[in-house]
Amino acid sequence: MVKIEAIAVDVDGTITDGRRRVCHSALDALRKAEDAGIPVIIATGNISHFAYAVATLVGTTGGLVCENGGVIYQDGYNDNRVIVLGDISKAQKAYDFLLEKFGEDIPFKIVEDSDARVSEICFYKNMDSEPLKELLQDFDVEIYDSGFALHLT
Repeated sequence: MVKIEAIAVDVDGTITDGRRRVCHSALDALRKAEDAGIPVIIATGNISHFAYAVATLVGTTGGLVCENGGVIYQDGYNDNRVIVLGDISKAQKAYDFLLEKFGEDIPFKIVEDSDARVSEICFYKNMDSEPLKELLQDFDVEIYDSGFALHLT
């Protein structure tokens, strides 16, 4: 029999519904896994503060993968500081280009928690990602559409 070492779950649209409300059955399943000694990892495109709150409220112990893999965290490691794997400077260059091009009329609106992001820039999903991909094709960035936001990594 294979031993399960850990389970990783996304938050938005996985343990929550389309309106970001937590599904009770998902909470029950995650708690059963933890009670069975299987650590649950919270993986999300959201910031580490949000992910930490989710992990605390749900009761998971497996650590965090945040900002679409750009940030990781585990209690008791790295002096309890996040480890930043992404390079926000590339996203910042691309965003600066958009600001130069559009000024105050920029069609991509940055999310409120952007000041807490350390590996990417995130926009509200108020339009399709294709125009953004076209505009930034010459930049060393990826545009990821999470279904809830557009992430510039």
